[in-house]
Amino acid sequence: MKSVEKHLASIRSNKKAHEAAKLRKGFSKWGGPRVVSFWKPEQVQVFVDAADEMGYHSIGTLALLCFDLCERPSDMLDLTWHNYTTHLIESVGQKTVGYFDFQCRKTNTEKHIPASTRLVERLNTRRKSALNNHIIYNDRNDMPMHVGQALHMSKKIKKYANLSDTLRMGDLRRSGLKVAKLAKQVPATQEGAVQ
Repeated sequence: MKSVEKHLASIRSNKKAHEAAKLRKGFSKWGGPRVVSFWKPEQVQVFVDAADEMGYHSIGTLALLCFDLCERPSDMLDLTWHNYTTHLIESVGQKTVGYFDFQCRKTNTEKHIPASTRLVERLNTRRKSALNNHIIYNDRNDMPMHVGQALHMSKKIKKYANLSDTLRMGDLRRSGLKVAKLAKQVPATQEGAVQ
């Protein structure tokens, strides 16, 4: 016990060790330090294609949801088919539009976000799980996916696709916001989130 107290006292007295300890506290739950790296749209597509090739369709869908809707992975993992509605618009030539209605975990705000065309197409062809109602589920056993599984599978996919380890699932939201802002299509609920 005394050795632990001695060790803690030495850390407190050593400024460099104290700074290193502060840095360690900055690690994110999505793995690694909180280094902001932006995904390019091409990298997202490479990631999704690699995920599909590997049989991890849910992780590819998760990446698209985070990037296109500019939302956190934890919120997207919670989505069920009840949160997603589609409407057929005949005046536009039989075009299907989709919307997501859900409550944000972090801020408890209600969200109503239109889905991108590629998300609507992907979700219309998505196999629904026989065991649960989640949009994102483990493709191997049909059970709901948790953050640790998503992180583990995304690392495998990035390695398979030769994508940088600095790209994190948690950065897809910020990257999507940046791309949307450049295209002047920032969702009203997300304005001001990207500088």
